[in-house]
Amino acid sequence: MTTMALTLPDFVLGWIEEQVRCGREVCVSDYLEEFARRERIRRMRTRMEELLTSGLRREELVQATPEYWERKRVELARGRSTHPPDPVR
Repeated sequence: MTTMALTLPDFVLGWIEEQVRCGREVCVSDYLEEFARRERIRRMRTRMEELLTSGLRREELVQATPEYWERKRVELARGRSTHPPDPVR
């Protein structure tokens, strides 16, 4: 593990310490670790929603059959992918 020095406003540190006192986390570093983990998940979900929304806006639809996913795996393994996606058949 790495040690890190942070400068936080008093009200932020006070709030974090209160969360620790209330038993939500064992210590300040655990609180910050959990905060970072949740933020990472939130950003991944946001990105996934963006990708899904972008896919829904496409004019051509793709039927995601097992064969489709196998073809995509092969394309990705070769370092390429077909764009736009294959139309529904």
